[in-house]
Amino acid sequence: MPNKFSLSVYYWKCQLFGMGILWLLLFAAGSISVKYSGDETMLRLVVKHTLFIIILFHASHLLRYWCKKQHWLDFNVKGFWQRASAACLLIGLLLTLVYWPFDLIVDFYLPPPENRSQTFIDMENAVSFRLIVGAIKDAVILIIWMLIYWAVHIGYNNTQIKLTNQALIIEQKNAELSNLRDQLNPHFLFNSLNNIRAMIHINSDKASDMVSELAELLRYSLQHSTELVSLEQELNIVECFLNLEKVRLADKLTIEQDISKDTLQCLLPPIIVQNLVENAVKHGISARRAGGLLTITSQYQPQGLLMTITNDGNLQEGISGLGVGLKNCRQRLKLLYGEQAYITLEQQNEKVITCVFIPHLTLKESHE
Repeated sequence: MPNKFSLSVYYWKCQLFGMGILWLLLFAAGSISVKYSGDETMLRLVVKHTLFIIILFHASHLLRYWCKKQHWLDFNVKGFWQRASAACLLIGLLLTLVYWPFDLIVDFYLPPPENRSQTFIDMENAVSFRLIVGAIKDAVILIIWMLIYWAVHIGYNNTQIKLTNQALIIEQKNAELSNLRDQLNPHFLFNSLNNIRAMIHINSDKASDMVSELAELLRYSLQHSTELVSLEQELNIVECFLNLEKVRLADKLTIEQDISKDTLQCLLPPIIVQNLVENAVKHGISARRAGGLLTITSQYQPQGLLMTITNDGNLQEGISGLGVGLKNCRQRLKLLYGEQAYITLEQQNEKVITCVFIPHLTLKESHE
């Protein structure tokens, strides 16, 4: 977000550029008059227009100062332009009065052409005419200047509001993701500790290995709280989880993996695949007396990464959403990717197939 200093520099640059463009326009218009009427000379045009631009530069800055001092930009459109129009008329008259003596000085040191038309001479000698026309002309220029200033200010404010709203949305999403993870971590930790407790009395060495695996899982969970991770990292942690489950289920759990190499650097939210694998083991294979086969595959598709987790078993009534774990996974994906990511669950014969699709973003792309 730009600070006050950078905004001030931007204002002065725009002010100088705008006045330069106006000088060129006035000079171009005056050059046509010199060419066809002969009422002015090029040197007088350059000097007069330069003096006018210098005075206008300060007058417009005075108008801006008045506008900011009285907080006109805080009013609605009608209230702003009522005040701005009156100020432009007043400062336009003041600009004309200030410029007039300089105009007379130029006439003294740089006399006008002798062949000027009588109409032009009569207009210059008519004081009231010069005051009225000059004030109206200068007021119109200041109103145009104020219109540009007001439009830029409104555009800047709208941009800042959008940026602030986006920051609030991101902050809210991060808070929601954090809350979801607070629900997921205790759920997984409770299950793992139960497994370790059961193994302590059976085989202390295996229980020690399980503690190491659990420590790795917790380290991974804490280290990657909200950032995305590669599929390769996620699969390493899935292996830790499955090692824990293999100790508990032994031969009841058979694992097969078919991971495409070009998917290993695809990014996804941490613990997503692990939670889906946990659901497949807990609600599918563990519920079967004979156990079953767990298959994990990954496919690289043009639009994203497709993970498929297949387990022997049946979808049980009342667990079609698979509880807190799957519900939170879906919410996390929706917060991060909207409707582009999804999780599906279906029954095919004696197998439950879980698919998760995540839009493409590789580690290299995320750092660019």
